[in-house]
Formats: sequence, C-alpha cells, structure tokens
Amino acid sequence: MISASGASLAIGILFFGSDSRLILEDIIFLIQETEYVKIVKILVFSLAFIFLKTRDESNLVFQTLISERNPQIREGAIYIYSLAFLGSGDFRATNKILEILSFDPDDNVKKAAIIGIGFIFMCDFENIKSIFYLVVNHYNPFVRYGLCFSIMLSVITGVYIQEANVFLKKLCNDPVDFVRQGAYISIGLIFSNVYHKKKKKEILKNFKKILKDEKESFLIKFGAMIGFGILESNKNHSLTELQEKVNSASFLIGIFSFINYWIWIPNICFYYLLI
Repeated sequence: MISASGASLAIGILFFGSDSRLILEDIIFLIQETEYVKIVKILVFSLAFIFLKTRDESNLVFQTLISERNPQIREGAIYIYSLAFLGSGDFRATNKILEILSFDPDDNVKKAAIIGIGFIFMCDFENIKSIFYLVVNHYNPFVRYGLCFSIMLSVITGVYIQEANVFLKKLCNDPVDFVRQGAYISIGLIFSNVYHKKKKKEILKNFKKILKDEKESFLIKFGAMIGFGILESNKNHSLTELQEKVNSASFLIGIFSFINYWIWIPNICFYYLLI
C-alpha cells in the first residue's frame, strides 16, 4: 500500500504540467481497476498535477470525473479544475466550484471545493475575501477547515496578511478540533516567510501554551506542533523572493501535497519543498 501510494503520487510529479493525454488514459484505467480508496485519491491528485494551468483544456476531464458516484473521484476532480486555473482569479471557474460546494453531499468534496478556490485565487486575497466572509461561519466544519488553507493560499506572499489573520483568529477558536488544527497550521505557513518578529514571538508563545495544556485534544496539539515547527524552521523572504518562490514547480508540488496530509500522512514531508 505504501509503495503504491508513493508510486501513484510520483506519476503526477514526473508529468507535472505536461497535459499528457497518454498518461491520462493510463491513470483513468488504474483508477477504475484499484479497490483502495487512498490509491484512487492519490491517482486523481496526480491528474491535478498533470493538468496544472491548462485552464479550459481540463474541462472535459473535470466534467467526466465530477459526475462519478465515487466521492473520492469527485474530490480529485475539484483539484484538477482548480489547479488548471491556478492563480487565474477566474470567477467563471469559481462559480462552478461554488455550485458544487452548495449541492454535493460529501464533506470531503465540499472541503476540496473551498481549498480549490484558494488555488484559483492564489496570492489574490483582495478579490476573494468577500467569499471568505460568506463561508467563515459555514455550518459544515469540513468547509471551515478547508477555508483555513484557502485563506493561507490567498496571502502566501505576505500581502493582506493582517486582514487574513482576522479570519484565522476566528477559526482558531472554532468548536471543532480539526478546524483549529487547520487554522494553526495555516498561521504557521503564513507567518513563516515574512518578517513579523513580534507577531511570530506571540504565535510561538500561544503554540507552546497549547502543547503544554493537558486538556487540549491530540488533533489541536498536532496542529500547534506542526505550526510551531514551520515557524521555527523557515526564514524571512522579501516580497520579490516570495513571488518567485510561489511560482516554482517545487513550491506548487509541495504546498498541494502538504495541505492534503489528511489523505496520506507522509505528505507532511513535502513541507521541505516550501523552504
């Protein structure tokens, strides 16, 4: 299972941004043949890598997969479409994903939809914050969890970071443990690359307090631990350096894989591509 998961992800990395129709046929065949849910998810994620920034060329694959009964395939279809429109700020694609967010019954598909919007508006918080205002109080905790990473993606270069932090502070007090986990990790990623010495010191102090609190759950402590490690391990970058960094293939592979650590826990190791 472990080797199959690694191999499935490696396919997408090797053919990153290639828009290869030949490998598409092979992956679709593997998706139909395998009986393991995790392998199906990772194979569809590999397709998202292959269709990176292909925009409308991904539409046929997206329409085919989003109509599948299997929710793991529908979840992957969202990522295929959102990475195809990566950083484009395309409201037509966003409206299509919002429609799926509203009507799809599966929690993980809903989570993928809100994260996907973050990829479409990567580094473009100003144009997407109105949607964040609408979903920050969403009834579904999976949507609020996904929102944490969507906000992080929209301010990953440090622009509008204080405004985005208002949303994340609210999510840090969420009644659901895994939502708080996502908020802590997102805060760590946001402040790791920018120079906010006083703010970083305050966040690290809060993370230490959480880790020492015996009443806090493992899920919350896990998020605080990862966020703490991210803040301690990274260095400060200028805005120009950050903009160059987030457009690199290694960063895009790293950030997509890392925030999907719920699918396969070794994905956390992809953080090292973000440094």
